[in-house]
Amino acid sequence: MTTSVQHSPVSASWTAPDDPGSRTLDPEVMDELVDRVVERIEGRVVEELERRGRRGLPGGVLMASTEKAFLEIESGERLPCLFNPAQLAISRSNTWTGESMPGRGVPRLRYAGARPGTMAVELFFDTTNDGSDVTKYTGKILALMDVDSSLPGSNETTHNARPPYVTFHWGDLHSYKAVIAHLDLTFTYFSSAGTPLRATLALVLRQYEESKAFGPQNPTSGTPRPHRVHRVQPGETLDRIAARYYGDSTQWRALASANGIEDPLALRPGAQLSIPQLEV
Repeated sequence: MTTSVQHSPVSASWTAPDDPGSRTLDPEVMDELVDRVVERIEGRVVEELERRGRRGLPGGVLMASTEKAFLEIESGERLPCLFNPAQLAISRSNTWTGESMPGRGVPRLRYAGARPGTMAVELFFDTTNDGSDVTKYTGKILALMDVDSSLPGSNETTHNARPPYVTFHWGDLHSYKAVIAHLDLTFTYFSSAGTPLRATLALVLRQYEESKAFGPQNPTSGTPRPHRVHRVQPGETLDRIAARYYGDSTQWRALASANGIEDPLALRPGAQLSIPQLEV
């Protein structure tokens, strides 16, 4: 941030109370005094703007601070963003299917529904002002990818549990409810003792349920709701898991599609599967 203050050469005269005469300060001396005052003013202005969270724009124009963004967890707790993001990336996609036939050309596609939207955002954290460990902020966001057995509908005995969903808020902008699908945390600055003081955290949030955030969606989109999560046990197969949750082993394709599984026989023990609701 650069703040500039311009001034013109100044000369001044003053009369001492006990001196009937007058004396004039040397213009060079006065300029030096003014320069020192200006430097102190500039320094204090910059410190105050940084304290209030203001940022400089190109050309030296100053912009007042906006509302701070935050993540709202399913429980209602708010996790503040120390700095507002520079940009948000919203992505949506639809599913179209078409069967290729030997000896035929390009098949005609059939609309098969919408996919959950995604939002990518990069957050910046910096605690160099007080020297505290920046993980006191980043650690709370990392924890949002862990299963929370205290959420409604959770049942540890049946391995029915999931991480919480979150909502991103920034002033008048409110995202849809979303789960953290991917997270990249990079520590970029450390103290001499090795304490991380600065970090960037890239989040990919995947839409949790139907929403009109960022624009309306097709009400019959068929967006799956990952309200249940199953942890794969040794020896389990997709058809067994489908029979357990749907009462129909032939619904294993719904599980494969919702979790991006190409080989239903290659389930890894310990992996977590989303159990979407079936369309009625």
